[in-house]
Amino acid sequence: MAPSLISVVAHRGASAYAPENTMAAFRLALEMNADAFELDVRLTKDGELVVIHDPVLERTTDGAGPVAMHTLAALKCLDAGSWKGTDFAGERVPTLAEALAFAKDTIGVYIEIKDCGSDDTLLAALIKRAAHHQAFDADFRREALDMIESSRTPNLELTRKTADIIRSLHMAEQVVVQSFSAIVCAIVLTEAPDVPCFFIGGCHDERPEQWDCFLRAGRFLGVHGFSVHYPCLTGDVMRSLKADNRTVAAWAVDDVAAIRRVAALGVDAIITNRPDVCRRTLASNS
Repeated sequence: MAPSLISVVAHRGASAYAPENTMAAFRLALEMNADAFELDVRLTKDGELVVIHDPVLERTTDGAGPVAMHTLAALKCLDAGSWKGTDFAGERVPTLAEALAFAKDTIGVYIEIKDCGSDDTLLAALIKRAAHHQAFDADFRREALDMIESSRTPNLELTRKTADIIRSLHMAEQVVVQSFSAIVCAIVLTEAPDVPCFFIGGCHDERPEQWDCFLRAGRFLGVHGFSVHYPCLTGDVMRSLKADNRTVAAWAVDDVAAIRRVAALGVDAIITNRPDVCRRTLASNS
């Protein structure tokens, strides 16, 4: 793909320069001419959707403990900016609705739904049932959704509420939903088929079979794209990922040499903490 056609996606906003997953980082991503910003979404104690990466508060706020054990009102009292610098003191944890409202008709959004369930047993059961199907077709989607609902996984509530917010703002064509969780991807593909869905993964030198499982699962589900840790990408890997015209995004690429390498491989999007550097590098390669 020509460098000028590669999308620049600001990882958690322009997070090299502003506190990640805050409105300050999203505003800066827009100022730096990113095509989209990426964010992470989690559930609060009272079932609201907030934008934060970690399952606990300590690293990026002045709070403590699990995000899921705090109400939205309590989270809104926290300082999510001072850890990055005094200029960002008082920055708040945004809701997903706030972040999307800011982006509407202005900049794209990659929404990572954080895996909030212990779904190993459910996943094993779904894999067993998948052996009886050639694809994630309408019949199997209904069966899989019944199994997911019966499991009472919190990932179902999180994913459904994310889709509801996207629909309420009429932003299906402006967002990508992505996750490391095959369960989350299955829910999105079943209940929000109009929303592009990417499966996130990476390679493991010590467990190469995991890469094969990742690739086969994504193809079986029929995801629209793969979001891959950039050191995993080679020419052969790219050919496998782009089979059936799927989109490939590389994360999180900040180094100029790495940006040039993945661009030459033909990725469709580069997820970066430094959207300004990425944009300049791609422009110089055009």
